[in-house]
Amino acid sequence: TGTDLRPIHKPRRRSPFSLFREILAFAVIILAVFIAVTPGTLATHDPNVQDIENRLSAPGGNFLLGSDHFGRDVFSRIVHGFRASIAIGILSVAIGTLVGLILGGSSSYIGGWVGMFVQGVTDVLLGFPILLLAVVLIAAFGVSEATITIAVSTGFTPHVARVSQILVARIQTQQYVTAAISLGLKNHQVLARHILPACIGTVLAYSTSFVSTALVIESSLSFLGLGVPPPNPSWGNMLQEGSKFLESAPWLVAFPATVLVMAALSFTVLGDFVRDTLDRSGAAYHLDQQ
Repeated sequence: TGTDLRPIHKPRRRSPFSLFREILAFAVIILAVFIAVTPGTLATHDPNVQDIENRLSAPGGNFLLGSDHFGRDVFSRIVHGFRASIAIGILSVAIGTLVGLILGGSSSYIGGWVGMFVQGVTDVLLGFPILLLAVVLIAAFGVSEATITIAVSTGFTPHVARVSQILVARIQTQQYVTAAISLGLKNHQVLARHILPACIGTVLAYSTSFVSTALVIESSLSFLGLGVPPPNPSWGNMLQEGSKFLESAPWLVAFPATVLVMAALSFTVLGDFVRDTLDRSGAAYHLDQQ
């Protein structure tokens, strides 16, 4: 058996629909990041202030998207939920990508028992679904935004590490790397200057699409009660609370779910765009086990 790196797919011409889809996705992502940084600019109410007299109010009037069972404004809670969901999604992928690139790339270059150990740990972690691994870590270390971010990033790390291992194994045979070694550069210098920078494009193309997965995982954790602690809003705990009133107040589920789907699809389109762009220079690859 062996492992081969091949282009994910041939570069394709963008149709007008694809271009429109990408522009729309970028607009949604820019808006999402803006809202996450400054949620108070759009929120019309304090997301945690209760108004029992106006509980379960239908959309319209003083509550643009209605109110929940505590009389809290759904629109404001969705806006403030951007901060937790987007921050956890982006940070977890960024951490997982950085750690996976360094661990996987370094272990592959060093080889020996270090490479075998990291590869073995990677194989074990790849056997666990990311959500299951996150649940185990959160149950062990407690619920907080920091713990959730670390738990989700831990699930992504072995995927990036595996790609980095294969890339480094290929790149270190290149002539410019051999020349750098012959000039007397130390291992960490060769890695930092010549090998890991050559992996960044491919790893970035591979990991960008993970952001949408991270958003869904964070929402799933919140839905299970292992996400952002209440009363702070996140899309997952809004779905969990709204599911109890699905028949009488369907907007409590419909609006957060729509926002979650739009954000996840937008980051998926972004991942496809990055992958296609890097494919044009021959940089994006996938693992093909033979």
